[in-house]
Amino acid sequence: MISKHNEIGLMVIAGLALLPGIGSAQHIAIPSHVATTHPRVATLPGDSQAEIRKLGRSDDASRQIVQAAEQELAPLMAHVKTDPMWLASRLQMYWKTHATEVYNAGDSFDHTDGHAPVATVRYPGSRNPAVPYRAPKLEDVPAYEDETKGVYAVNESSPGEPFVWVEPSKAGRIVDAINSGILRKAETAARLYWITGDEAYARFAFTVFDTYMRGMYYRHEPVDLNHGHSQTIYGMSTFEVIQEGVLQTLADTYDFLHDYIKVHDLNALPIYADTFRKWIDVTMLNGVPFNNWDLIQARFAINVALVLDDDSAYADRRGAEFYINQVLNEDSTRQWSLGKLAARGFDTETGIWFESPGYSMGVVNDFIALINSLDTALGTDLLLDLPIVGKAVTATAQYTFPNGYTAGWGDSHYGLLNPSAAKEMAKNGRMHHRREQEVSFTGMAKALANLPGASPKGGGLSHDSVPLDELFNRAAFQLDPSVPASKLGDLVTPTFSAPNVSYFVQRVGTDARDGLTIAEAGSLGNHQHANGITIELFGKGLVLAPDSGIGSNYFQADHNEYYAQFPAHNTVVVDGISSYPTMMSHHSFTVNHAYPDPKEPRQALESSVTFNDVSFLEPETNADQRRVMSIVGKGVADGYYVDIFRSHRRDGRDLKNDYFFHGLGQSLDVADAHGGLLESRTTEKLTFADEELSAYDYLYDKHQFAAASVYRAVYRLKLPNQPEADLMLWMTGGPGRVLFRVKSPPATGLGDMIPKNVAKLPLETLVMRQTGEAWDRPFVNVIAPSDPNHPSTIQSVEEMATPGAPAGFVWLVVRHTDGTSEAIFSNVTGGPAVQCGQTTVQATYAMEESGSEGTRVLFLEGGSLIRAGDGASLRLEHAGSALFRRDGSSMRLSSSGDGSLTLPAKDSHEANLVVEVPGGTALHFAAQKTTEGGKAVDVYRLSRLPISSAHFQ
Repeated sequence: MISKHNEIGLMVIAGLALLPGIGSAQHIAIPSHVATTHPRVATLPGDSQAEIRKLGRSDDASRQIVQAAEQELAPLMAHVKTDPMWLASRLQMYWKTHATEVYNAGDSFDHTDGHAPVATVRYPGSRNPAVPYRAPKLEDVPAYEDETKGVYAVNESSPGEPFVWVEPSKAGRIVDAINSGILRKAETAARLYWITGDEAYARFAFTVFDTYMRGMYYRHEPVDLNHGHSQTIYGMSTFEVIQEGVLQTLADTYDFLHDYIKVHDLNALPIYADTFRKWIDVTMLNGVPFNNWDLIQARFAINVALVLDDDSAYADRRGAEFYINQVLNEDSTRQWSLGKLAARGFDTETGIWFESPGYSMGVVNDFIALINSLDTALGTDLLLDLPIVGKAVTATAQYTFPNGYTAGWGDSHYGLLNPSAAKEMAKNGRMHHRREQEVSFTGMAKALANLPGASPKGGGLSHDSVPLDELFNRAAFQLDPSVPASKLGDLVTPTFSAPNVSYFVQRVGTDARDGLTIAEAGSLGNHQHANGITIELFGKGLVLAPDSGIGSNYFQADHNEYYAQFPAHNTVVVDGISSYPTMMSHHSFTVNHAYPDPKEPRQALESSVTFNDVSFLEPETNADQRRVMSIVGKGVADGYYVDIFRSHRRDGRDLKNDYFFHGLGQSLDVADAHGGLLESRTTEKLTFADEELSAYDYLYDKHQFAAASVYRAVYRLKLPNQPEADLMLWMTGGPGRVLFRVKSPPATGLGDMIPKNVAKLPLETLVMRQTGEAWDRPFVNVIAPSDPNHPSTIQSVEEMATPGAPAGFVWLVVRHTDGTSEAIFSNVTGGPAVQCGQTTVQATYAMEESGSEGTRVLFLEGGSLIRAGDGASLRLEHAGSALFRRDGSSMRLSSSGDGSLTLPAKDSHEANLVVEVPGGTALHFAAQKTTEGGKAVDVYRLSRLPISSAHFQ
């Protein structure tokens, strides 16, 4: 069931989606002038210094925030009391050369030229931050550091970590790290000045701000000596315009210091304004227009624009209105308008942004926070112009596993879904008197904030936190305490498909420990890897089969050679060479079948069976790949995954196909079907030397196992203060098939989902190699999470022979300790019905569960018939999906179209079948008595049904 608050939220978003602008850019009206007072950005209209000061004195939590900020600055305040330039002199500037021109060799600093009347702002060493040096503590940074000696840094690679002078191009981003830290101190001081009225804080902040801004005033846009792509992404202070976070820091400092500057250095205001305007001109001239960069650039520009004066104050009429209009409505080569960006990036059906999860969620958060920032400053209501943003905030929940962590494919990391975007939507609802919107997103924000390990702080615009942020957030908006938290399960669906990023998710159950989830991804959109059809599997509270992550970072060899390549993922590699371009990728899978249909109403969440079937063209070898995935729920804390992966080259010249599976665990045991541990021997196979990807050389401690009809592998993960979490795999063997156990590099994106000492361990990895093609001999696997409290009930898995069946037909029998069993069938060839023992099947995928009382579950997808040996059957007039599930006297039933359900006559008690369709409608189906195969049966004619409860009456 969905909570009332979330039903309201869906109606709110549906209403917004009817407004113009959901799928195409349109002109957004802006006011003809901005506010004349400062500060304008960090406070809501009507907030006065008196009100903030009162909050800081009367509220214990707020008082502690102010005191913490004061204590942080106290040592520095003591220094500047005796030496006003103590902090400013530690800014990384061209103190000696006063250089105005910066020349780079692509992504690395080369040299400077020119001479300004004052010290100018120094440029960092390289785009790549991964260097063996780090910035010294502030007190160890030399005053007026002599840039001709290099960059003063700590050498982390030498014993004792001595201070050294580093050649600038080898110093990474140490320069801007030091400057950013100092400027944030000034920002805190400027806010404290506004709150307390103490001019000592103003002098502290002004000295740093003035030194830096005058230094940037004389600096020019950097030049790439290589005349390459790098020139198009340079910022004024960093190698990437999206790293210009100091712009927001400086704009905030200026906003709170503005009135002080007017009194103490009025003539400096034009210098600061010209510096800001030049800086955002470069920020919008460079960059990337079609992804998250565009929004980050827009955010920086808006933060500056909101502290500028009206256009009329400048001779070139490029003031606040000009830059706000540029961001909202104008398109240039490398800076699209927000309307065009939203139309390009968001899927209008799902609300999903077209990048990998981590980047997507950042964009969504920034969109709504930027909307609120502009609405606050300008009195606008931009959500009416960009309604897709509301849908996008709701859609972010579809990235989550039951524990609240989000999917990790592409250049992403596992982390709890941040409540910030939902909180901003609630704030927006209150700001514009949309109560239903506020209530819906308040419930969502509270659900996310209540997740174990979640931070109580909500974000706003992406910005390095300043100690006083929380005080202004508290003053600006608090969630309505009368609105209850939603449940995470209310925010997701059993299946969800996002075609614009080639992402598909299946869920059975939403319990944070015992829910089951498959996150499946291709490679479409930005920040993607070469991974074919990859999966992540959840069980026992963790993503037990994770994505390997990004590696060191995407400038490093380990990323390019391993982490972004097929062997780092849970996928299949053809001939050891499957690959294609990463980052901005265009290699999606096609969803052939899915159950429940992702477009069905959200009430379908209670399904105990899910399924999808996707196809992918692997371009390097021109190979067809097709992956069938299903979740079979067996109870509250029991269930398993079915994974059937087919792969072959279209030209039939397959040498081999390698199925990779990476799991969490300190140990990995491999046994035969009866549980006897298999012997293994070390091997030199799986290597670049065999004309395979260099990624294979990242695998080590390689062991090859003896042949077996079925391999049974167990990953064992032991974590402090919680039950052992195991992942059990049954993998079918056969002719030409060899299983390897190897160690892979650690998964680098696990975050705080597991302790760091466990996360840094190598990933235990299984590689199943099939000689030749793997289409008619597909990889067939059953995967079950297990723990001591709720062990998996699977007793055995057996692949059955099917004489006369089409090539590649799969018949799998899964038997359980309670006497039940499932027969699972897969056929992508088509053709007439296949007889499998006493069961008849005509479907792409089908399942029959039986027990002592007879047939318990019948399921088919992409077909028209499954008939069990006891006479129970599901038939459809046209190929589609259907489900019958019986548990005692209760039943579940669904049908994609006209058909019939047949049950042994003794089971129906000669009664009518009553089907309760979600929404309150009760349908009655009369039994038609007949015989089939000499058995008395009752036939119920069905029409199209969503997943519904049923009973006999």
